[in-house]
Amino acid sequence: MCTKNYFLSNMAVTRNEATLRCESMGIALLAVTSLDELNCLASLTAVGTFWTSGSNEDLNCDLEHKFAWCSIGFNISTELVSATQFWMPTTAAPSTLNRCLALDLSTAPQKGMVLRNCEESLPYICHFSVDCPKQCNKNVSLFDASGNLIDKNSYGVWLNVGNFTYLLGNKPMSWSSSWQQCCALGMEALNLEDAAEQQGLSSLTIGKNATDWKMNFNYWTSGTRKGAPLGHWSWCKADGPTVFSPSLTWERGQPDNKNGNESCVHFRFVLNATAAIMTDRNCTNRYIYACKTQLTVTQKPACVASCPLNKCRRDVKLFNASNNFLIGEDILFEILINIYFDTDYPSYGEWYDSCGRSILTYTKTKSSWKNARDRCCAIGLNLTPIESSGKLNCISKLMTKFASLTVGDYWLSGTNLGCTSNFRWCTLDRDFVNPELRWKEGHPVKGLNCVYLEARNESSLLATADCAEEKNFLCDVGRSAASSQLQIQSECAEIWNISSYEIDLLSNDSGLSSANVSLNLKCFLKCVGTEVGMFKSGGVSSIEMLRQVEIAAEDDPVKMEQGFIAYDGCSSKKSDDECVVAYETYKCGLKNEPDLVAKIVNNSAQSDNASSVVAQPPPLPCVPKRRSCWMSDRYPCTSNATVINTFNSQGKDQFGSRVIVNGRTYFFGTVGNTHAIAAFNHCCALGMKLFEPATLADLQLALKISNKQTPFNILLGETESIDQTREVWCRSRKLLPQDIYGYSTGILRYPCTECVVTFHVNLLKLLLVNLPTANIHEMFYNFTNWSSPLKSFICEQL
Repeated sequence: MCTKNYFLSNMAVTRNEATLRCESMGIALLAVTSLDELNCLASLTAVGTFWTSGSNEDLNCDLEHKFAWCSIGFNISTELVSATQFWMPTTAAPSTLNRCLALDLSTAPQKGMVLRNCEESLPYICHFSVDCPKQCNKNVSLFDASGNLIDKNSYGVWLNVGNFTYLLGNKPMSWSSSWQQCCALGMEALNLEDAAEQQGLSSLTIGKNATDWKMNFNYWTSGTRKGAPLGHWSWCKADGPTVFSPSLTWERGQPDNKNGNESCVHFRFVLNATAAIMTDRNCTNRYIYACKTQLTVTQKPACVASCPLNKCRRDVKLFNASNNFLIGEDILFEILINIYFDTDYPSYGEWYDSCGRSILTYTKTKSSWKNARDRCCAIGLNLTPIESSGKLNCISKLMTKFASLTVGDYWLSGTNLGCTSNFRWCTLDRDFVNPELRWKEGHPVKGLNCVYLEARNESSLLATADCAEEKNFLCDVGRSAASSQLQIQSECAEIWNISSYEIDLLSNDSGLSSANVSLNLKCFLKCVGTEVGMFKSGGVSSIEMLRQVEIAAEDDPVKMEQGFIAYDGCSSKKSDDECVVAYETYKCGLKNEPDLVAKIVNNSAQSDNASSVVAQPPPLPCVPKRRSCWMSDRYPCTSNATVINTFNSQGKDQFGSRVIVNGRTYFFGTVGNTHAIAAFNHCCALGMKLFEPATLADLQLALKISNKQTPFNILLGETESIDQTREVWCRSRKLLPQDIYGYSTGILRYPCTECVVTFHVNLLKLLLVNLPTANIHEMFYNFTNWSSPLKSFICEQL
């Protein structure tokens, strides 16, 4: 089926007169720009030799012996001129007088072009011709001295399919800008030779490719019918328009020329579909550019560090089949603690809930870097990456907070093996963001290819060592690729110390614009954006961001256009600080397209484009909650002269009264239906602190101070865990001995939920108060109307 309408005239005229007669009808003297079109013309019932606009002159029809279609202003492609099917066979000697091309349809079955004297009289064929751009100029500044495209991967995704190399770009633009963009890159805008080529692209959307889709979905082609009636579709190539092959597939109901102004062709990938399909669209709409060229050898990309090739797998022999927890190695230990656990996971090292992950300082066996990775994998964990300054700060706080960790070297998952210019986190399959990392002075060292964390005297820095060295190492429970946004959000919030109030602020454009936004909150946004794939080193991940716009638009061209316009305006934010770039980009999007941003946020919560870290569930029932200075970390301890004067003069106040034991002054009070924080603040107001007993004698003293008053549990000061078996009082920093606790096994000192330390009057022991199904600290912080088990408290002098 021909895709052009032709006007065949039987009137014999010269070639120039044929040109004028076609132009007088608003159409052009025939230009045959492809073998497909030649075959179409050969199928016509007309018989004879007809003028075309072809000439062996340049496109101005001057005598330079270059074949051109004078009616449309393009040289005839060298591929077409050199094709034997294009010409009628002839034995006649060439003549300088024969300079004009005519189409010979007189001989069956052979049809083709012949050269004739332009002054001869022949009938002619006119046709409608699309309006393609006339100039296709390569931008030489984009190429190096060897002719290779500079920073090739910055333009989008490169694919070799069949006989062609394709570039699926990363920026939305109009149809004409897309065409010129490809020209600048020395390529042609996407076009489809035939159904086989279309099917080759369609195959990308099926099977494994669809599950790991790296591209966008909506692209411009070079197809258009501008300047021609409905149905006259052509590809705009550098050497002129080429009619569509009749075998190409349009989307059902397309082309439809919606609103009477759709004259350019857009190409859409549909995952897990049998075809990548074409639709007609308004040429001023924004879609992503796509280019192609003859198959080329892809430039060798920048080297990538070599990570272990074997998959990270758990060793099932180490796990209890009934609950998937690590099997204990000490049977006696298991018997003692089997009320709560049936595992011996503490034997591997110390476990912490920190930085949004469950982290293990693996000290059971020192290992080489590779063996460290495999040992983490064997127990269902990953060798830890530290991919951001926030994560490094968080890990550093953990390492300096607990006394047993303040000194040590711990392997991490970073290496530059096989690529000395580029370090990579193997666990994340992600390159380092060097500006965010703090290296030990003099590091990285050439020839030392594996990365470890050096923890020294309240400082944690990255350093490199020989991969064969044996060190302790850090493992963590990586999120799966299906992690919810809430998990990602929680992790980033902990890394950057962001409150729920600040997170809520991000959903309110007006509130965000007027708020004093901290750098940490901006880095929180970058952290979340990185984990869901929309932010990368250097700025916005254009392909992923555009893909999210496409998904949120739900194939609605109007919504997609609005989203692409917003992207154009918001994706170019610049700053030396990538956290600022992430924040400014997000704020701009929220201001311009709040509904679209809300959909993108919601979609990313369900997306499988999050961090590539994949791990088994934690190999333990829980990480015990180590106690912290949970009140003094949040509230300043300040004295109040008025409260002190009242206490000194009256010996009592609304909370309690003075108690003198062994010549020292204490305060014994009750908080009634208020809460623990009120007791903490009142001790501070009195210039005192909550009681911190460190010996059995101190407990006996507390018994005297309380005079055995009920209730039995008396609130004491805060304790802070400094390692797996030891803790200290937050104010005095005195160690709490094991024998003052009210139970025998050390592991039970750290339940799986947050708790506070209390004094049980009758037992003369320290006990823990915790809520098995709730966060007791948050209940105290957000106190409403619940009955606290802690009614009494003791203050002692500083």
